[in-house]
Amino acid sequence: MSKLHERLERAASGPVRPLGFSAGSRERIPVLAIIASIAKPTQKSVEAAVKAGAEFILVPAGATPKAPPGIGSTPWGARTEALTEKAHTALREAGCDFLFVLAGDTPLRLLNDDSIGYYGIVPADTDERRLRALERLPFEGSVIEADAGKDLTVGQAVEVSAAASRLTGPLLTMASIDWGSGEMEQLRDLGFVAVVVEVGDARGAARIADLREAILSVPLQSKRRRGRTAATVPTVSDGAAAPPPDEGDDDDFDE
Repeated sequence: MSKLHERLERAASGPVRPLGFSAGSRERIPVLAIIASIAKPTQKSVEAAVKAGAEFILVPAGATPKAPPGIGSTPWGARTEALTEKAHTALREAGCDFLFVLAGDTPLRLLNDDSIGYYGIVPADTDERRLRALERLPFEGSVIEADAGKDLTVGQAVEVSAAASRLTGPLLTMASIDWGSGEMEQLRDLGFVAVVVEVGDARGAARIADLREAILSVPLQSKRRRGRTAATVPTVSDGAAAPPPDEGDDDDFDE
């Protein structure tokens, strides 16, 4: 099992867990894991992202797969559309923990390697037929891809939620570095357990610290669930008139 999958399972099981032998000692687990996606990783940008609170680093698989510079002991993964067996071997030997795989020319047999976690990349507008097909593939979870603009809009939430509702396993999606606790809470309530954030240089990577604080400030209990009441069906006791009894046909009436 990949380190990413272990972390996502912890997020799914609850944001708080006992720590040590004391009943009062509890560890706060961020409700969403942060994956920093760096298109052109440098030692400065990777180190800045990790220092700011990124739990995982995502890089392109590239023509010459290798570990990101400055990664240290932080788990990392790669995004690919067409992975070759040679590249897969190179990634595994370099210590790759997980792969985000877009349906394409990647040989399916490569997903049998248990040393790496595989996550299917699912565009938010994927039709239901393909969503059902993705469910049958050996992925540990799914990454719902959608543009992350300045705001998390109702339209975007509908798109990612519609795709997510057809999938099982840990759900990840894209997020903007500009989003705050309100957006993070909404993503948590939609069922996501991790966000993928694109960062450029070291300065942009440092802003992950603000995103981490936003995630930590998300209430442990969903407001949506806390305020939801059960629907009730009106009964006679509620004041509704009872229907008259069915007396059937009267065969003894006089014409």
